[in-house]
Amino acid sequence: LNGYEVSELPSEKIFEEYMRRFGNSQLVVTVIHSGAIPVTIGNKKESDESLAKRGNSSSVLHPSMQKAVAKDVFDPVARSLISGFNLVNLGHPDDVKVVTLPGNLSPSMVSAYHVLAYPTTLLFFRNKYIDKVVGCRFDEVATKCLFTLRNNNCNIYSSNEYKLKSDE
Repeated sequence: LNGYEVSELPSEKIFEEYMRRFGNSQLVVTVIHSGAIPVTIGNKKESDESLAKRGNSSSVLHPSMQKAVAKDVFDPVARSLISGFNLVNLGHPDDVKVVTLPGNLSPSMVSAYHVLAYPTTLLFFRNKYIDKVVGCRFDEVATKCLFTLRNNNCNIYSSNEYKLKSDE
């Protein structure tokens, strides 16, 4: 086993389609995060001010410092939470899907599930909302996942795909 598949979904509309496709037979762990954080690398203004204090002009700036580069970085706390999922047992990777969703592009979900802080993890089993965990607490998420699977007669150590097919 190489860990859990993580799907980064861009909006709640895509999340609804994802749930129609995978939600009926899977435990879906949904991490609502703050979205991409804009970061500026090589701030030209700060470089100009520091050179002026030393008596240098901006014409002697290194080319890499000539202009600021804007870059979007994934929320580091949410990234830490998702990385932590591979350290704990959430259930068999064939039965558990991990989804990330930016809260700023998902206002209906933020409102419907009363998301007050990022990251917030929502648990869905067979298309039904089960519970939520606020913050970077992957141990609590793991416990809730395992109890949800166990309480619904799922084997947490092997895939339940065969069981679902035999139930039909």
